Amino acid sequence: PGEPKIKSFHFSNELEMGMRESVRCNVLSGDPPFEFSWYKDGLPLTDARGISVRKTDEYDSILLFQKWMRQQR
Repeated sequence: PGEPKIKSFHFSNELEMGMRESVRCNVLSGDPPFEFSWYKDGLPLTDARGISVRKTDEYDSILLFQKWMRQQR
């Protein structure tokens, strides 16, 4: 019961280069506190040019791409 259960999420299949995209990680159940980390190809994604990571509350984190590029998928 203590382990977090995450609501499934995915990237849109209709993305084109230059579009914005965001993905929300939402904890449905589990015992806080929770720590959120976003990865691509085993490397952490952090606030960088064109990418924002926001923890909206103790149960949510949002990954936002300001301009989508092919290599980000």
